[in-house]
Amino acid sequence: MNTLNTTVETSNATHASERRVTALLLVRRLNAFLAKMGQALNLSSAVYLK
Repeated sequence: MNTLNTTVETSNATHASERRVTALLLVRRLNAFLAKMGQALNLSSAVYLK
């Protein structure tokens, strides 16, 4: 029974770290997307203000 518990615990830890990595990737993607949107807005407002 003990071996089963440790296996479950390690798999839970693996899932947790995988989730963390996925979250990090999502945040990075979101930041990159927001940066692109900001650049596009800056460009369009610069063109608009000319």
